[in-house]
Amino acid sequence: GDDAVKVYRYESDGNWGFCGQLGPTSEVLCQGMTAYRGHLYGSTLPAMYRYDGGTKWVCIGRNPHGMTQVHKMQVYEGRLCAGTWPHGKVLRYEGDDQWTVCGQLGIATDQYQINEVNDLTVYNGKLYAGVIPKAEVYRYEGGSDWTRLRSLVYRSNWNPADVHTWFRVPCLTQFQGRLYLGTS
Repeated sequence: GDDAVKVYRYESDGNWGFCGQLGPTSEVLCQGMTAYRGHLYGSTLPAMYRYDGGTKWVCIGRNPHGMTQVHKMQVYEGRLCAGTWPHGKVLRYEGDDQWTVCGQLGIATDQYQINEVNDLTVYNGKLYAGVIPKAEVYRYEGGSDWTRLRSLVYRSNWNPADVHTWFRVPCLTQFQGRLYLGTS
């Protein structure tokens, strides 16, 4: 994908085929592309889409539960989930354009709405999330329950009003039986 929300498929011999465009050209495609139940799903900042072949993408959710950005889509226990901004909600796809909240991660949102679920990954049968603004890692326990495992970066001058003091966990993966993550 690119900043014009166009999607391409590798054909062969270095050739790429155009697969359509997700939403208007003013939106930015996020890192939320994944395969689920025989379809490809993708996201732009405010919406999620299902690829129906050729160049056709169908919107399956626009700003559900107040989210304005999708940063990761992940399949967990046979269900499609999405990590969002600004309330740090993890959403579960129920079909059509219906999404259920499976919890809200990060700091309290009464004053600042700055929680972003940067990544979701499955490790040892559990769903894990990396969250901005305090580089926190959470483990999903079911329903809407999550356990905060740790904040991985500490900054003495951390300030929710100053984006330059925030930290994130933009990548989670498993390797040789261990969970790895990166912070920024």
